[in-house]
Amino acid sequence: MGQTLWTEADMYLLAKQIRLTELAKQMGAHHALDLTGEVTHLIVGDSNTPKYRYVAKERPDIVVLDPAWIDAAREVWIDGGDVDVQGLERIYKCPTFAGLRICITGFNDQAERARLASMIQHEGAEYHGDLTKQVTHLIVAQPGSAKHRAARDWGINSVSTKWLEDSVERGMALDPKFYDPTMPYEEQGKGAYRKETATRTSLGKRLRNEESQTSAASASSKRKLRRHASRRLEDHSQDMWQDISAADATTVAPSEMTDQWTAGDEDSQLTLGRTVAQPQVEQSFDVRQEKNVAVAPKPGGLFSGWCIATDGFEKVKAKRLAQYLEPNGAHIVQGLQGLNSMGEEQYENRCLLVPHAQTDQSMSLPHVATGVVIATEWWVERCIHYKQVLDPQQDTLSQPLWNLNIFGFSKLTISTTGFSGVDYRQVAESIKLAGATYQEQLTPTISVLISGTPTVKKEKAYYAAKHQIPVVTADWLWACLEKQRKPTMARFKIELPKYDSNNATGNSSAAPSPAPSETSRRSAETGSK
Repeated sequence: MGQTLWTEADMYLLAKQIRLTELAKQMGAHHALDLTGEVTHLIVGDSNTPKYRYVAKERPDIVVLDPAWIDAAREVWIDGGDVDVQGLERIYKCPTFAGLRICITGFNDQAERARLASMIQHEGAEYHGDLTKQVTHLIVAQPGSAKHRAARDWGINSVSTKWLEDSVERGMALDPKFYDPTMPYEEQGKGAYRKETATRTSLGKRLRNEESQTSAASASSKRKLRRHASRRLEDHSQDMWQDISAADATTVAPSEMTDQWTAGDEDSQLTLGRTVAQPQVEQSFDVRQEKNVAVAPKPGGLFSGWCIATDGFEKVKAKRLAQYLEPNGAHIVQGLQGLNSMGEEQYENRCLLVPHAQTDQSMSLPHVATGVVIATEWWVERCIHYKQVLDPQQDTLSQPLWNLNIFGFSKLTISTTGFSGVDYRQVAESIKLAGATYQEQLTPTISVLISGTPTVKKEKAYYAAKHQIPVVTADWLWACLEKQRKPTMARFKIELPKYDSNNATGNSSAAPSPAPSETSRRSAETGSK
């Protein structure tokens, strides 16, 4: 008897699709299984599908978006504002080559190779210098090369440079069959896509009648998309790290799917790895009043005056680090020996870069000369993100998170709020490295909620108060990581308002499981002395 087998990944993708569909419907959208003439938006999880290819070729009127667009729109919608749909579309437009892995061959001009590689990465693809079976597209300058023959044997799409240019112009990866590099140039791209654009009407938040729709459309253009726009734009500072940090980024397991409590979308964010302790809910706060852990950059580049070496990185990652450090003023030397040979009279600031987490538990940090500081690639990423040089000895997330074995962390399930950009990803991964379970969704089973800012969003504050979830400042996490033990939460706790069902605005009924017992809560709050 024939059976259809579903993997865990299949189930996760299906659940994610169902969730996005339901959220869109709640906001008044119509969901269609087929690409009818009424479809206005396509949410893309995978570009290698018939629907994607059809839209790329025939439907220039359809807006192609990242799934995060729905969550961003819902955040504004829940807050009671009118959703600026088109503004969010510009922010969450699906990158042209999202999910693709592209290699090039036959380009002898190094400047041209660099230009193409930069374009490929800028448009959302992974650039591969070597052809492997994981590559999805090979851009061929001269047909018949060894790489071209290997690509055909392996079933890899071989395309001409025109495919790259036309796809960027279209804003979607076009069907490779129209761009066979063996075709005459004038034949390439014929029939690949329609260039005329049909007009469309963008829909906003579901309203009661046509009059209110017109009013909301006018008002939506005035709405400020501060947190959504800034978070998306700030993430652009991480583009250079796609082949360094993306593979290491925290991935959310199928059981950790998000809901209305998705973290990382707060109005404020952690700055320079520190927060002010003991804030009150809904208090205003300027995070830049915090302890100064930044080193003012000197003229000549962000890392001017720094002598830096790398240790423990793969060759390609070490090269990538140098590619961003050197143009920003750093002097790169080979290995620890080269760094130790540099005296303070030559370079006041000397740094050894090591991976943020060791691949072998037996690894230990190398011994460095007096005056040399040890930091990780996260430090470089954070400096570039914040556009200032952080002191790696004061910024916890810039330091190596090696051999973490915090007693009691294995029993904790931790969620976060108020983090965004590089902080959001790095905090999530540091929690997992410390041995706890990181969960993006805020549910009653959460042991502790860590806030990156002293202002806790009202809905989350009420939810945490209702389910007796302790909320602590990020300083609690820094103390855990620095001391490698779990301190008591008392001095890090954020005082929450007393839960009142008449004032609670969050949809707490959506939580799937009962509140944890007092015993388990007390166990989470008790740390080793």
